Amino acid sequence: MKAVFSLKELKEFRNTHPMARIVLSGGIFDLFHAGHVKYLNFCKSQGDLLVVHVGTDASSKKHRNNKIPVNIENHRIETVKSQRCVDLVYSDNGTHRDLQLVKALRPDVLVLSRESTSGKEIKELKKAFPKMGIVFNPRLDDGISTTSIIEKIKNNHCVVPRE
Repeated sequence: MKAVFSLKELKEFRNTHPMARIVLSGGIFDLFHAGHVKYLNFCKSQGDLLVVHVGTDASSKKHRNNKIPVNIENHRIETVKSQRCVDLVYSDNGTHRDLQLVKALRPDVLVLSRESTSGKEIKELKKAFPKMGIVFNPRLDDGISTTSIIEKIKNNHCVVPRE
């Protein structure tokens, strides 16, 4: 298992696995939990090889109301890389748009989140990549999320100073 950090390396991965059904998914994967495990296993079930895009700290800040991850990017990459179902991890400096990633890898299946993908983006992807299957995250996490874990810690384990 390894991580790659350029679009060129993604293209090379696709070229060395021409017959494989490649699945591309992504996320921030902060405070890794059972919901992440279920999600990644679901993604792997959609094909032969799973490539996971781990979002940068900057992209996390953009998608999570200006909040940065608890764990730094390199730690999140290492955690995702350690999962048996993951065949390759990709991360970049946040400059690549989703279309560039998809164009470089040419996955057979793209797993998306309904919460963070607009209808316009889906139409754009379907138009640009008509043969690629698009599957939505089935939310197998039973309400577990990094946000809910942080709230639980704040509410149950932090002492609030009295005034």
